[in-house]
Amino acid sequence: MKSFIVISLLFLWLAFYGNLRDDNDSYAASLREGKALLFLNYVNVFDSYYELNPDYNGDVTHNVTAPSWLPANVDIQMFIENKRGYVFMPAYPGVYNNILKRTEGSVLVGVSDSSSLVTEAGRINKPSFIPSGYIVYMR
Repeated sequence: MKSFIVISLLFLWLAFYGNLRDDNDSYAASLREGKALLFLNYVNVFDSYYELNPDYNGDVTHNVTAPSWLPANVDIQMFIENKRGYVFMPAYPGVYNNILKRTEGSVLVGVSDSSSLVTEAGRINKPSFIPSGYIVYMR
């Protein structure tokens, strides 16, 4: 009888732990999805700004006006240099892959290392203002 109770409690604990782990995995996936969508929304806002100001040089993070529904995020930065635009944020696990999936493998998105932007098309020289370990959109 005691062994039956112990085994029953063990099964209950395993079931609870499995559900808890599934909930954590689901939560982590929704965070990755949210960060990817936020980044892509900032890319859209930046593109609108860039079309009106392609000759600007420098940090435009505080010049770009986002819609009121788009949450502010201090991790996302925007820059224009020599008529090339960049939106970048720290790389979080799984977010880059989510962005690639949503952009169907766009070569305009990459990850920075110490000297390059690594995209689906290959390596591109990295501007000095982009830190290593960032997800980068290039225009």
